[in-house]
Amino acid sequence: MTVTINSFTYRSTVAVMGGHFMLPLSAENRRGAEVAAGDEVEVSVELDTAPREVAVPADPAAPHRRHDRQTRRRDSLTPYPEPTPSARPGTTAGTEAQATRPGRVLAVRNGGHDGYTGDMAEGFETDMLWDEFHRTVNMSSDELRSFLLTDASAEEGFPPDPDLGIDELGRGVLHVLSKRKGDLTTGDLAVMRQVVELVKTMGDMTDDDSRRELMIVGHDPLRG
Repeated sequence: MTVTINSFTYRSTVAVMGGHFMLPLSAENRRGAEVAAGDEVEVSVELDTAPREVAVPADPAAPHRRHDRQTRRRDSLTPYPEPTPSARPGTTAGTEAQATRPGRVLAVRNGGHDGYTGDMAEGFETDMLWDEFHRTVNMSSDELRSFLLTDASAEEGFPPDPDLGIDELGRGVLHVLSKRKGDLTTGDLAVMRQVVELVKTMGDMTDDDSRRELMIVGHDPLRG
């Protein structure tokens, strides 16, 4: 497709994400169209029938090296501590917790943290992780979705299957952001732990590659 905003035209591809038909608008194209995130704009879209010519980058292996660094960094993370459920009389340790949603607390607190056992302890730790995750992720779901689509587009257009270019952990963050705490699954908790640990490990690094890696999981270091 050819997309025109404020008399500025660029080539792109329509993609579907989360049930929404969307067009990427990279930072370079925003500058060309003289628009900013959050602006309401009139967009003209036409079928692009011209041949597509792709310039070979000076260093075609650079994206692969960046991806390898990102993968090594994620693989080296110290796992965020998982809750260890305690057994109640007449049950096997973990049985009740596995049958209960992670965010659900089935009893009232009667004292300090030591007063939590079984489902209560697991619910308490899930509450802590939920709060830390939402402090860490400082981008809205719309902002993150837009960033992931633009990042996957490689500044030009999406691959035939848009999901192939979108970071898996970033998709997981979007999925968690759409949920209530009581609906979290063990897979959601794993995503939240990985995001919290990744941001703790990297800190607020603001060089281009590091900022991009952090924004993929919904944390913009320039926001503090």
